[in-house]
Amino acid sequence: MLVNLSPRNDFRTQREKQRTHFVRWFGKEEKYPKSDWVNFESLFRPTEYTGIYSSDFDGEMISTWCKQMAYYSSRYHRKHRGEGYNQNYWFYGIADNVEQVIEFYNDNQDTLFFGNHVISCFEVKKSSDCGWRWKKWGPYIGIERPQCEYLADEPVIEKVICFSIYKVR
Repeated sequence: MLVNLSPRNDFRTQREKQRTHFVRWFGKEEKYPKSDWVNFESLFRPTEYTGIYSSDFDGEMISTWCKQMAYYSSRYHRKHRGEGYNQNYWFYGIADNVEQVIEFYNDNQDTLFFGNHVISCFEVKKSSDCGWRWKKWGPYIGIERPQCEYLADEPVIEKVICFSIYKVR
């Protein structure tokens, strides 16, 4: 089931929340930027669909900024090399639009996706200087047939959606 994320309320200020995230992510406080631009709404931009966000966030950011905790994070991945993908904690891929991602999620709820999930997605548009390649972003679930290695060289496809599905608790 797709669920919406909700911000944690145990931080006194946005600055404290941002600092906590950067210290947790980088392990050192000196890498923490001193800007105030990061907040919940700028990281997790909701779409018109429940549980789907127009952002490129990861499991670590969910666990830091939200009441929900992600089962999968980059630290988990470094420690267990690919288990998150095999244990259905995390799935990623490419689609033509958000509706295809929702259809894929609903079609595989009984076999792949047990429990609560959130989806992050972002759009990649074709441009002449685009170095975006198909093989680095997971399986393609769209209806077109990619013919080239780079999106910039594709004759038909103008844009794609990269998505990640995270299991949360």
